[in-house]
Amino acid sequence: MRRGVIMLSVLVAALTALALALILSPVAKQVVRHVAEREIGKAFGREVEIGAVEGDLFRKFQLTNVYLKDGAANWAEIARVEIDWNPRALLARQIEITALSIEDATILAPLPPSRKSRPFKGFELPERLPALSIGEIIIRNLGVDQAIAGESVRLDGKGSVAMGGRALSVKASLSAIDGRDDLRIDVERSLGTGRIALDGQIRSTSQGAIAALARSGGPIDLAAIGAGANEDFSLRLSGRFGEVGSFYVDMRSNLAILDAVDFRLTAKPGARFTDWIGDVGEIITAEGVYRPLDRGGRLDLRRARVAAGALSGAVDWRNSRKALDQATADLSLTLADNWRPTIQAAIGRTVDLKASLERRSQDFAVTASAATPRESAPRCKVCAASAAVAGGRASRAPRSATSRR
Repeated sequence: MRRGVIMLSVLVAALTALALALILSPVAKQVVRHVAEREIGKAFGREVEIGAVEGDLFRKFQLTNVYLKDGAANWAEIARVEIDWNPRALLARQIEITALSIEDATILAPLPPSRKSRPFKGFELPERLPALSIGEIIIRNLGVDQAIAGESVRLDGKGSVAMGGRALSVKASLSAIDGRDDLRIDVERSLGTGRIALDGQIRSTSQGAIAALARSGGPIDLAAIGAGANEDFSLRLSGRFGEVGSFYVDMRSNLAILDAVDFRLTAKPGARFTDWIGDVGEIITAEGVYRPLDRGGRLDLRRARVAAGALSGAVDWRNSRKALDQATADLSLTLADNWRPTIQAAIGRTVDLKASLERRSQDFAVTASAATPRESAPRCKVCAASAAVAGGRASRAPRSATSRR
């Protein structure tokens, strides 16, 4: 028995020494590099290239010269990612990262669209999350290239992650050293009730990196507050988004499947809509349901109000290769009393609109029809028109008008 125990001890020691030799060998670091490239690439939906893995894989190691690629070009570069972790925690089925630091990173171009083939399915949080903790996340000297922001901007950040079972805690902040950018987010899920609480804020001046990356055309000041269970979550967004304008929206949805988002919106259009302000108005209100679909979506408007009048109906669209491929609209519009009297004299106050758009080669084909109820239109009952859109400009086809009884 004693001899057997000694032989077993020797065997375990030999296997441990062999495992250590493998882990500390260049081959192990190559395996880590390939796994990291694959997993980071999946997260961004883009190719990732890592120059080398250095350090001690049992305690602290570094990924150096990390390139996030968009085809042949790099859209971001990271000089160094350092991971300090506790391998003994694996014996308790936990992943414990003491510190994760990202140093001397540069964003060279706006984030390219993801190449992920799977459609978005929601934010479902499992009832039992893996036991993972990142005690400290440090971002030092994150630069945004002057080609994006007009001048180089430097940001620093920090955060932490803790999860396990039903509990979740994510805290993160990112700010520019000169105060032009500030981002903060705090997400908590209760271990006992499973309820989620979200508190976030984004601020960026006209010269800020966040405003430049978002292409807002002006300052950003947004706040988000959310609360509820995963299957019944309410979110309130408010603030200003550059030239687009300011808004206030309440949303409610089942985050587990995200098949429908019920919303109520109040918005004040910004400078980007100056040319349309006579039809859109100073204030827009809307409520309805947005349904994300594979490669597109559907918007069902219960009611919306703009300067031109009150609107209801549905809009459905599909995308292909990052661009709009086809769309249909079936809307009912009741015109406001004082909106364009000459038009109302011709078509009446209530109009049913139907339109479709379809991509054909490099152009779009658009068909549209407008019908007015008899009591609303003393003259023209139905007007139909079609247009072929080429190079972003529309050319009118011959118009026709018929009468419907």
